[in-house]
Amino acid sequence: MGRDDDYSKDDTSKGLSSQQSNMYASRLLVVAQIAIVILFGVCTKEEFIEDNFSDVYVMFTGIEIMMFFGFGYLMTFLSRYGLGAIGLTMLITIIGIQWGILVEGFFKAVYHNSWVYVRVDIYSFMDSLFLVAAILISYGSVIGRLSPLQLIVMTLLETICYSINKVLLLFGAVDLVDAGGTISIHMFGAYFGLAVAYVIGKPSNSISTEGSSIADIFSLVGTLFLWIYWPSFNAGALEPNSHQHQRAIASTILALCASTMGTFIVSMNFTSGFKIRPVDVQNATLAGGVGVGAICHLTMNFADSLLTGLAAGSVSSLGYAVVQSNLEKWGIHDSCGVHNLHGLPSIIGGIASVILMGYKGPQGHDYPTVIEHKQYQWGHQLVSIFITLILSIFSGLVCGLILRELKCDSTVECFTDKPYWQLAEEENSEKDSVVDQAKICPAKVDDRVMKFEEDETKD
Repeated sequence: MGRDDDYSKDDTSKGLSSQQSNMYASRLLVVAQIAIVILFGVCTKEEFIEDNFSDVYVMFTGIEIMMFFGFGYLMTFLSRYGLGAIGLTMLITIIGIQWGILVEGFFKAVYHNSWVYVRVDIYSFMDSLFLVAAILISYGSVIGRLSPLQLIVMTLLETICYSINKVLLLFGAVDLVDAGGTISIHMFGAYFGLAVAYVIGKPSNSISTEGSSIADIFSLVGTLFLWIYWPSFNAGALEPNSHQHQRAIASTILALCASTMGTFIVSMNFTSGFKIRPVDVQNATLAGGVGVGAICHLTMNFADSLLTGLAAGSVSSLGYAVVQSNLEKWGIHDSCGVHNLHGLPSIIGGIASVILMGYKGPQGHDYPTVIEHKQYQWGHQLVSIFITLILSIFSGLVCGLILRELKCDSTVECFTDKPYWQLAEEENSEKDSVVDQAKICPAKVDDRVMKFEEDETKD
């Protein structure tokens, strides 16, 4: 018996109604925001950067656009889940920015054993956006299947797990080199999300997940936002105007170009009639930015960037054509194809960093000075890959078990906005129904009817 069948049986047990779930979500938001306000008031202190603030803010703005517009519109491929795709992306981002600054600051204090105020400056905001990227990647794995309540809980928990992996392990104990977050962001977010998706399973009560031409176009708009601003993401944490900063931007652009070429080549050759699949163009064209992130700032030939991007884009397209269906057989319903866009390319990028460090390490990279470990840095890269895979999968499984306790009952449909959002057609239908009733029975006209009529008069 498959995993989906097991979950379908369990899914018939009593859960929350959509109304109860949203009520608890609103209360959790109130508690979380009060706690965040108190912690910011007690534990944080502003700091300023003396030089290049405007340059750093431009990079920050580009990354912010990626989160709100890029990820938001990319996830509108579900024709009935547009509000959830964009609106909940916004909610996750807002929670992650605030909570991420506090959590990362806490673990930095733990690692350095320096219990001072949490620094709040433009770089801490940028780090929080990197954290948000990992959470949004995980969201892609389970989009349409988790309630807002579950997503809020996942955001709060994943922020802690991500910060432990990044601050204490990768950039603490192991000393990873990864400017663009290939390993620390994309790999962690992808496999955390896939682990959650495995535990959650595929609900038995869901409407069609097929998209539409309009949904595909909106999703492609998100792709274009991500493609344009991805160089800001990979180079954002580097010193503005430095050689590493300029090299990262150039390498990322070339890798994205190569991955786009690879995507169109593979897409046309793995479909009947040599047609181009929208899902490939929406996602795999971005794989070059994922794959080159760990090496984009290093001294290397631009051919290395092109080859990394080409491999990432081609493998990502193959993932949508071949691997995706196999994941379904193993009980993993990857809604957005996160494994293909972020998982596989992050592994390619991690391996590329191991190879490049092993070959180029003894010659010295200027990041920002010659790498301290030189010939041994490739081992640090390899260890970081295994640590991230183990921690992301384990923490994702634990988070998934917690989220299952907050599931909605089997009558709540998935992959649609209807259970959690007030849709325009529902509001108009309610107005028409009440007004019609008032015309038939004027004596029953109440305040609600009067309000509708007042609104119509204003319009």
